[in-house]
Amino acid sequence: MKVPYDVVLPQVNVLGSTMAYREAGDREAPVALFLHGNPTSSYIWRNILPLVAPVAHCIAPDLIGFGQSGKPDIEYRFADHVRYLDAFLDHAGISSAFVIAQDWGSALAFHLAARRPQFIRGLAFMEFIRPMPTWKDFHPEAIETFQKFRTPGVGEEMILQGNAFVEGVLPSATVRKLTEEEMSVYRAPFPTPQSRRPTWRFPNELPIAGEPAGVYSTIEKAHRALAQSSYPKLLFAGNPGALISPAFAESFAKELKNCRVVQLSSGIHYLQEDHPDVIGANVKESLIELGVVDGHRLYKANQTEHLFEPPKMAGRRTATGQYFSVGLGDRAVQTTSPMQPPNSMRNTVKLTFFFAVASVQLTSALKISALQVRPTSKVVTMRLTSVHQLQVGMKSGVTFEISKIQPAEGALGNVRVIPSQQKPMIDGSPSLTVAGLQFVPNFQSAPVWLTPSQERPATVLVTVPFQVTTMEFSASFEIASVVLNSTSKEVIVQLPGAASTAGEGTPMFEIANLQLSEGGDIALMQLNLLGQGSKQT
Repeated sequence: MKVPYDVVLPQVNVLGSTMAYREAGDREAPVALFLHGNPTSSYIWRNILPLVAPVAHCIAPDLIGFGQSGKPDIEYRFADHVRYLDAFLDHAGISSAFVIAQDWGSALAFHLAARRPQFIRGLAFMEFIRPMPTWKDFHPEAIETFQKFRTPGVGEEMILQGNAFVEGVLPSATVRKLTEEEMSVYRAPFPTPQSRRPTWRFPNELPIAGEPAGVYSTIEKAHRALAQSSYPKLLFAGNPGALISPAFAESFAKELKNCRVVQLSSGIHYLQEDHPDVIGANVKESLIELGVVDGHRLYKANQTEHLFEPPKMAGRRTATGQYFSVGLGDRAVQTTSPMQPPNSMRNTVKLTFFFAVASVQLTSALKISALQVRPTSKVVTMRLTSVHQLQVGMKSGVTFEISKIQPAEGALGNVRVIPSQQKPMIDGSPSLTVAGLQFVPNFQSAPVWLTPSQERPATVLVTVPFQVTTMEFSASFEIASVVLNSTSKEVIVQLPGAASTAGEGTPMFEIANLQLSEGGDIALMQLNLLGQGSKQT
């Protein structure tokens, strides 16, 4: 008989029932605990776990009554889920974790953090549960539906008989269309009205207008503890979002300590289905930055630290030229003293950014003297100036995503990038279609700025030379992140319609002004053509 799930999950005995779970990564690595919401299961994390697994031991349980977990004869109140999750963690021997949660999984995570603050090593969350003083605080378009869910007799008819959460809420709160196979996996745990009782209970537990009193009080206390906590936090916000709008996410994060917001380009409630790559890459990056990954699982190569190379690379040169001997018989790693590579061996790469032209400055002879550009995405491509210099399995011209920029002295300074599967945004206009032209008095001394058409903004490629300062690897020796440094203000600009490769005659520009957004991303960059004496604005 065909199993109505993507895979058959392992299960453990918990409080007289069973809880299923997904698992990925090295079991000796620090734990990343993934908690889902209603009416999903660990299946919603299926495309995220592989991205985080290289740096963590990923565990994603099916909450009791959901997925492939058992359905004991309980009320499925929030307190019941707390009891079963606690028992699952105790059975698994998990004493601390980086927690990633959505929907009711976030409520469980907040409550767990309030009760056991030492358990939480960091928290990533999205579309989270919070106490709402009135129904006006709820998603406007869903108020009527959820009030019906909480109306005796009506809610049971809609959810238990009509399976409204699976057939209605789930697909309508996901931007992309879920495939029939995906819907089949989500339907599988709830074939009968009785089996759907867990999905009915959760909307009746939502803490709105003081009800239910016990849940409302519990979530209030959990949020107070969240606001006082100092562990690192990562908040993903969909656009427009359901429970959490982009604007609310920003204001909420400002009230927390050590919280970074990742604004997704789209998304309603089930963000994991729409943006698994972005969520997975950011969680992985956060784990690396937090130092959650142990030394023998994360391998760094820079010019100032002692480096740890995985056993299979014993005796080979690292990205910066150091050699190491390692013990192959056990996990002990021994290193020789770091060697400073000669200048000729420094690894130089070229990073290409994809920008849309915001405005163009012309000279009195109507020639381009400066550009103002804005990024079309965080995606960049990296090319090695000498491929043989970097023996880490990196292909020439691979795609990365910018995770952090720290400008220095007018140059781009330090830039951290992480691997990305996204394609560069290069589908702009091949020419500078000008929306309007205005001449000003004294044109010789006050060159005019032209604004390209907003319908199809022209795309330019800006290439900047960098030196590799740090490379971080996963346990499987895949590149986890690269830290680069650039002190040069000179860049190569490929203008619309120009040849795709730089050569003689390729215009050289200089970074004259670099503006960052509140989130630390490039907001606007002014580039002056070298030799033109363009005025900085």
